Amino acid sequence: MIDADEQTEPAKPHAAAEPDEALADLPARTARIETLPLADRAPAFLGLHDELLAELEGGDGER
Repeated sequence: MIDADEQTEPAKPHAAAEPDEALADLPARTARIETLPLADRAPAFLGLHDELLAELEGGDGER
C-alpha cells in the first residue's frame, strides 16, 4: 500500500502553475515513484503521464 507521505497527486494538474514550475519537481517526483512497491509504480507513472500530457495540451485534458 502507498504511504501517504510517498503518494503523489498525479491526476490533478497544476492549473495555476507555470509549465516550468510543473516540470521543476519532475526529477524528485519520479524518484519518489521509484521508491514505491512495484505494483504501485505503474499507476503512479500513469498519473504523472496524464498530468504532463494535460500540461502540454494546455491543461484542458481533452482533444
